[in-house]
Formats: sequence, structure tokens, C-alpha cells
Amino acid sequence: QKLYADFYEPYQDTMHTRPLFIFAHGGGFVEGSRKGPSHIPMLCERLAKKGYVTASISYRLDPRFNIFKSDSDRKVMTDAMHDMRAAIRFFKANWQKYRIDTNNIFISGESAGAAAAMMAGYVDKQKELTTYPGTDPDNIEGNSGTPGHTSNVKAVLCLCGLLLDTSA
Repeated sequence: QKLYADFYEPYQDTMHTRPLFIFAHGGGFVEGSRKGPSHIPMLCERLAKKGYVTASISYRLDPRFNIFKSDSDRKVMTDAMHDMRAAIRFFKANWQKYRIDTNNIFISGESAGAAAAMMAGYVDKQKELTTYPGTDPDNIEGNSGTPGHTSNVKAVLCLCGLLLDTSA
């Protein structure tokens, strides 16, 4: 599945590099869009006006998913985490084009997007995936995006999200 990002940067920017915020929309992993309706595009625009570069990303969804009945299959949650990690790697690989300070990448989201950000930021050991049955591929990074770059970030900003296993 092709995934996209909307990119925001300061108007007539002359800085060589800037910190990057990557945002993911909400929607319970079943719906939503990087374009809204939500406060994410507005937040991206505001941060760009303050000197940051920002991206609002899309991620894979599953219209059949119900988080309250997901004890045996949470694949869509790890898909979203993998997609967030792929976005991080993409921007690290293309830092010159987008003028990104790769030491200052922050991830965030609202609701399900915040959960994806929390997972991408904190689930960093294979054993922590046991909380997320159905993960495919069964690894932290996934198999999409730009290889050869880490998906480490400076910080995570959670806007109404959750982390199912707080030991991560």
C-alpha cells in the first residue's frame, strides 16, 4: 500500500536544517486521514510558522479492527508502528532535501496515531511485541520504508493515546 505525507516548512526558510515533528492522525486504527478533519494539519502549520518542519503521515488502517476485542489480533497497531518507523527512516534518508536535523526528530499523533507514535518510540525489544499478537512481519522495524537508517527519535508527544504494555 502506498503511504503519503503532507510536509510543512517555514515560508521562505533559509535555515540549513530544522527539527522535524512527524504526526499521525487518530481514528481507532479503522479510519482517519493525514488531512483531517482534525487538529493535526493545523498543528503542523502552526509549528512550521514557529520554525519547525513537520509532516502529517498516513498509515495502514483496518476497518474491521476493534481495540476492545483485539486480544488475539493487533496487527493493525503494529502496522501503524511500522509505518511510523518507515516515515522516520524516510526523512532521515532525505534529510538534505527536507533540511532536517536528524538529531531532533519528534513523533506524535492523536488517539490511534498517538498509540502508533508511543509504540514507535518505546517498543524497542522483540519480546515487547508479545502484547501485539498478529504482528507481521514479527519484528520492531517492519519491512517497508528506507533501509539503512535507524528509526530512533528524540522524543514522543502523546495526544490522547495509549501504550498497551507500559513495561516498554
